Amino acid sequence: ELDELRDGNATAASANPTKMSAMERMQLNESAIEYFDESHRIRLSELGPDHPHTIASRSQLGSAMAAAVVAERKGRIGGLVEAELRRLKRSKDVGDAKEMETHVPEAIARAAAKSTSGGSKLTRRRWEAAEEHLRGALETAVENPRGESVGPL
Repeated sequence: ELDELRDGNATAASANPTKMSAMERMQLNESAIEYFDESHRIRLSELGPDHPHTIASRSQLGSAMAAAVVAERKGRIGGLVEAELRRLKRSKDVGDAKEMETHVPEAIARAAAKSTSGGSKLTRRRWEAAEEHLRGALETAVENPRGESVGPL
């Protein structure tokens, strides 16, 4: 699955080397979450919770989960802005694109208000899980420092 995305993107990369669709990025991130989760579980059982590699994999898992939530929210807000622009275009009988530009701030404000009022329980749970992994990795790393200690200058 990951190779298919990478190979498919390699073909498209010859035309535009940095462009991936939003769906491809989301799929790649979901795959990364699965791999980081597996890596974290293996390292946890083999190395223990305080090992630097376990801490790193927990941090990577949390980062990938947070990125997925942010991307989902960004996509949702973009869709809301477009819907608000269409609604404003109909209600204010806007004729051309130049005139429509004056309504963009209003559409963004309305979309932001709608997006903060809701939010799915799944998104909140995913964000909380990401935060738990990131905070846990940080706390474990601070409580169990490894390597050379550097004193104040």
